[in-house]
Amino acid sequence: MVGYFGILWNIWKTCNQCVFRQGNFDSNKLVQDIKLFAWLWLKNLMSFEVGTFLQYELNIQAYLKVVVRKRG
Repeated sequence: MVGYFGILWNIWKTCNQCVFRQGNFDSNKLVQDIKLFAWLWLKNLMSFEVGTFLQYELNIQAYLKVVVRKRG
């Protein structure tokens, strides 16, 4: 669920920046923003240490498996 909302929220923000602030669309920045949003969400939501953003980014699938096991 976090990933879904992170994707939608960041697409919405990027569209608004392009339309209302005459910003440029950068797909790499959008993907990075989505990853950061999901990591911050997990970091604040979970009661266990999620590690650094770099650790998360390098192994997102492993982090998500741990989250599912802890939540389930």
